[in-house]
Amino acid sequence: MNAPFAITRSAVRRADLNDPDEVRRIEAFIARVPEATAFHRLDWLRATARATGNAAHVLLSECGGEIAALLPLTEAHSPLFGRVLSASGFGVGGGVLGTPTDSLWAGLEELAERLSCPAIELKGGALPQNRTDWRVERDAHCGFVR
Repeated sequence: MNAPFAITRSAVRRADLNDPDEVRRIEAFIARVPEATAFHRLDWLRATARATGNAAHVLLSECGGEIAALLPLTEAHSPLFGRVLSASGFGVGGGVLGTPTDSLWAGLEELAERLSCPAIELKGGALPQNRTDWRVERDAHCGFVR
């Protein structure tokens, strides 16, 4: 007996923030997730990118064509602090939204390497598990959440 089944493929990719349909999909996903904050919003990423001159990125993890997790990122360059890929730069919180996978973490590491960012800063949300080269620092920043 043969039984049909749905093939679900998971993929990690950088979102096209210039595509209005992609932006709508991302904003709809953010609106559905209760843990979302203003710092996950694309408006925050765009505003900080415009104000600071740092590039904004969104890393998407998709399964079966649906967004399973996203990570808003700021590619920050500073003569004082160097280069860093920061989750929701200049914000409080704004880490991974949704259910991250090992492939999301691998994609994040690859993106940081491609952008010549030797450091990744996650502020809130899930943290990678079983990633041997990651070091967790706590109490390095003040939070202004009320």
